[in-house]
Amino acid sequence: MSKWIICCIIIVAAPFLMFNKSAHCSPPEVTDYNFNTIFASVPYSDCKLSSLKPGTNMQKVRELLGEPLYIKQINFLHCLIFTNGNAGLDPSAAEFHGVGGNGKDAFLGIWFSEEDKVSFVFNNGYTKMNNAELIGLDSKRIFELFGKPKESLRIPKHVVYSYSKIKEGPYTGDDHGIHIRRVYFNASDQVVTVEMSKGSETDYFSGIIESPEIKWISPTRPVER
Repeated sequence: MSKWIICCIIIVAAPFLMFNKSAHCSPPEVTDYNFNTIFASVPYSDCKLSSLKPGTNMQKVRELLGEPLYIKQINFLHCLIFTNGNAGLDPSAAEFHGVGGNGKDAFLGIWFSEEDKVSFVFNNGYTKMNNAELIGLDSKRIFELFGKPKESLRIPKHVVYSYSKIKEGPYTGDDHGIHIRRVYFNASDQVVTVEMSKGSETDYFSGIIESPEIKWISPTRPVER
């Protein structure tokens, strides 16, 4: 009787176990950028976007391309990281006071206000100083205390006009992949650059990270701009 019950359990459970195994082994879904992307309507066109020159003012861009699908504000960002491990800076993470790496190595992340005062500290066993002792110090004092950082990142304020977005409802892939169509403006409301690429809709730094206005110094980016 017990053997019969065991056989029944195996027969019932086998399809589920096979399905569960295949689900874990299945490759990631391929991103169909055409399917995922909604573009702004006329008068927008890729040709007009690509014709924009640095220095063009915001009003002229609206006249040429029409209203963007949405607008994103990139806030001022200045941060340093001190570590002997693999922790590092990434703009998308640093925006939210996060760092890259496995989290096992000791590191010290320092964020500054526009007035060059420490506004946030992420200390992962790097120093015995408490966060309150560091808040309000300027960058010169931080360098005196800890020396040269492994990486430094400085991004001024930008406004981003997006002329494409991800479709509503189900989409393909797992990274909000779309045809990116963006215009980046500086604090003077003048075009810095345009972005026409394939990438994640949620990564707003992708189009300006190589801009001369961005100061990102790290072992993997040895040339200071």
